[in-house]
Parts: sequence; structure tokens; C-alpha cells
Amino acid sequence: MRKIVQLIVAIISTSLMVVGCSSTSSGLYTNDSPTMAQIYHQSMLDREAPGHESWRSQLPEPYSINSANTKPSTAAGLNVTSNKNTFPLIPNPQVTLYVYPHLAGDDEAPVPGYQTAFFLYKSQHFAMPGEVSTSSGSYYA
Repeated sequence: MRKIVQLIVAIISTSLMVVGCSSTSSGLYTNDSPTMAQIYHQSMLDREAPGHESWRSQLPEPYSINSANTKPSTAAGLNVTSNKNTFPLIPNPQVTLYVYPHLAGDDEAPVPGYQTAFFLYKSQHFAMPGEVSTSSGSYYA
């Protein structure tokens, strides 16, 4: 009984595949159908149409802290200018080093001369209030 069911399923699936592949393209496409080049050019023209809304125009405007409808806050955490004056950066001079032309590695590959610059300290440090003097000689309070 099981073999008969398998045989019937095989015959039905084979006949469906043969029927699906037996159609001709002349029945699907008529002579007045547009070619692929015409379809492509028409889609490009539709994209450049003057009234076409792109997907970007449908997105909301990005949020900006400095937008026209917001007022500057006077909260203690948002007053950045007073913090810059209270905690100035400690001067960190930049040192320039010239590396002469040389041969590098086991292959002795030639390396041209070049300049590199680095800071004297590894990271930027902030001074305590009154620790660093300004150019006028006065100290931050």
C-alpha cells in the first residue's frame, strides 16, 4: 500500500513539473511588451521626476541641542564656560622628532626620512583652581 502511494505521488509531481515547463514564452510576452532596457530607462526617469518624494524626506528632522526653539540652560552641569576657566588644562608641549632615512627589518627595506610629533605627557591633565597662571600673570580663582 505504501509503495502505491509513493508511486502516485511521484507520477503527480512529475506530471506537474512537465506541465509547468512545457509552456512557451510567446504566450507570456506579447510583441508589444516593453523590453528590459525600456523598463530600466522608465524606472530611472520616474526616480528623477520633480514631484518624487524620496525616503529621506519622510524621516523626522534630527534633534539639535542648539536648535532655534530651545533656550540655553543655566543649570550647573550645562555651564561649560565656567568649568573651562575654573579647571584649565596643564600645558602639554608637543615635541617634534625627525627620523633619518634608514633600513628596517631583516630584509633591510629602505624607509625614507620623516617627521613625527608627540606630546610630552601621555594624557591631558587638568589643573586645580589657581594652579596655572594665565599669560597676563594672574591666576584663575
